[in-house]
Amino acid sequence: IMQRLDLLPAEERGEGGAVLDTRVLRHDESFGMTVLGSPAGEIRVPRLARPAGTPVRLRIRARDVMIATEEPVGLSALNILAGTITAVRPGVGPTVEIAIDCNGAIVLARITEQSKHTLRLALGRR
Repeated sequence: IMQRLDLLPAEERGEGGAVLDTRVLRHDESFGMTVLGSPAGEIRVPRLARPAGTPVRLRIRARDVMIATEEPVGLSALNILAGTITAVRPGVGPTVEIAIDCNGAIVLARITEQSKHTLRLALGRR
């Protein structure tokens, strides 16, 4: 997975994103979820048939990442990671690509230029 989405062929840009090295921390049987640990924080995914301690490489597509400038509340999203913007690049059409350093793990987001403007996103923003 490339962290420069602009270098991917046009037909593959929707699949671009980041890969995080994680480890199975535990399973939440009541909800059928697995909790993964990473430098970015805990990440909940559908139940994996792997024991605690197992390394897992997790792909996060840029198009699946939302950015908030305040602690989000009232969302169905389970995975909320804090980070600092380290790069802002032009995307395709009205989009921009944002690189976010989440405690050493780089996550990419693809958002609209309008969202970038509305949220006042820039390098160094947390």
